[in-house]
Amino acid sequence: MGYKAPSVMLDLIAGKPVEDPVFTGLDECTKDTVDTCIQK
Repeated sequence: MGYKAPSVMLDLIAGKPVEDPVFTGLDECTKDTVDTCIQK
């Protein structure tokens, strides 16, 4: 959310359409998946 929020705000200020709601994804990290859990 923190990564995408500024670009969404800039789009709103510029009058561009944005998705509603804005899906930011969900990464569930465990000790077994810690090396690969974050999407790039």
